[in-house]
Amino acid sequence: MGHGKCLYASMYGIAYRSDLDTFPTPGLLGYWPDTVLANKNSAYTFRNSSGTSLITEKLKKAAEYVGLSHKGIHDIGSSWFGPAHLIIKLSSMAVVLSKYLRVYMFGPGSFCRCATCTELPLECTWGSGPYAGTILLYAQELAINQIWDKNQYDSLNKVNVDASTTTDESVCANLHLHVFHGSDRFSKFEFVDGRYKEFNMTGLKLSKARDFAIFLALKSSGQGIGEQEVSARYSIGGDGSLANVCKMDADISSL
Repeated sequence: MGHGKCLYASMYGIAYRSDLDTFPTPGLLGYWPDTVLANKNSAYTFRNSSGTSLITEKLKKAAEYVGLSHKGIHDIGSSWFGPAHLIIKLSSMAVVLSKYLRVYMFGPGSFCRCATCTELPLECTWGSGPYAGTILLYAQELAINQIWDKNQYDSLNKVNVDASTTTDESVCANLHLHVFHGSDRFSKFEFVDGRYKEFNMTGLKLSKARDFAIFLALKSSGQGIGEQEVSARYSIGGDGSLANVCKMDADISSL
């Protein structure tokens, strides 16, 4: 296994770790970061006005318990993009740490799992305190604290990883879109419920994050109407390439 990890790291210079409900964008083409990029505004710790929360304190103590450093870096998104050897290292650490956190924070005898409880304490539900459903985010936080320093964290002023699919922001100003919870277009819940089956795509401008996401989702699933017209307008051929959508929209706007 160790040999395999070294082989993968040598074969690929850049790697991505991401959730399934995401879309890569044309902005990825030719982009070669020399450090790990991630969204630092995920807000899963629900900190109060003083900047602290039960979650942040639990995670700091969890790191201390196993002798890891915690630099106070919280609320990091679930997607990472950067040098392959660092992404592999972070991913391996997160897998191990998630097993540890499942016992330390949510195992028998822990604050969130008492012997006489019939349901989760309010402090251990989403939005109120440590929540077992987001243990991956917690494990990734401990891992990223071993890789990043404060300068790297401070340098990430732009949210170009895990960007939203509900905005008119340029899709090519971002590297990667993440479909978050919600009903605003593009919504994964509306998509699963079949609400976009009759959606007319002909007015979509694919250089916009929202329109890019809905086109990609509907085209790949055979939903919606007007796909052929949009594909013809952007010269999207049999290979499905969307690499030139930003340039083409810029050219169209200049006419």
